Amino acid sequence: MGFKTANQAWRLRHTTGRTPRFATPQALWQAATDYFEWVDQNPWMKTEHFSTGRTNLSD
Repeated sequence: MGFKTANQAWRLRHTTGRTPRFATPQALWQAATDYFEWVDQNPWMKTEHFSTGRTNLSD
């Protein structure tokens, strides 16, 4: 069940889209630089496991 044809309910909206997370471009820039500094101080260490590819190790 969808909307009726020629539905005008969209006109009742007070805003278009969602509200922005950052009030100013400067606030966005500050949050980005804070994040980049955090990433530099907390590197992600990846551990990989290796296999010989052999299924029977007694050979």
